[in-house]
Amino acid sequence: MITTDKVFLKFNSNFYTLYDINLEILTGEKVVILGESESGKSTLLKVLVGLIKPTSGNVCVNGTVLNGVIKNTPTLFIPESSVFFNNATAFKNLKWAIKQLSSTKQFDIIQILQEYGILELKDIKVKLLSEYQKFLLSVARGMLKSPEIVVIDDTIKKFNEKEINEVVELLQKIAKNKDITMIIATSNLEFAKKLGYKTIKINLGSIQN
Repeated sequence: MITTDKVFLKFNSNFYTLYDINLEILTGEKVVILGESESGKSTLLKVLVGLIKPTSGNVCVNGTVLNGVIKNTPTLFIPESSVFFNNATAFKNLKWAIKQLSSTKQFDIIQILQEYGILELKDIKVKLLSEYQKFLLSVARGMLKSPEIVVIDDTIKKFNEKEINEVVELLQKIAKNKDITMIIATSNLEFAKKLGYKTIKINLGSIQN
């Protein structure tokens, strides 16, 4: 479970980026944070995963107050632009990610690429991939650690309609695991409707009831 209690965030003395955020996201719940550009949704995601510390208030994950990034629960956070070794291939990026895991589980990189529909990208350098292809690679890489929490920022605004529909299918596939908590930020109302998740609207840093 992820909860926020009276979370406020200021980057300067005159303006609240987040104002009085009180949320309760249950374990296994799937949620969309819906808001226009500059509404505060991306900042809220970073607060929820511990990348930004609120000015006041608390964020708790499974009963533990965050003091930095989430440590007690495997978490996948995909920002609008993911970081890769851009001069390395998709295959090598996954190979490096696997080496960072403490798991003794054996991974078949070819099978992973195939599962996420990007096998044809195996030998292509990441810097040559489209934003959509990078997103798929981000998901494939992130799911290696079997996350219990999946948080995805507003990545789809750069995708075409076909790609957006494929993202919906991919997220619905991940959502079949009822134990995974999913939080997806978007400014696209139609995308939110297609996902069919509980929707939390945010505007000017405040949750809209």
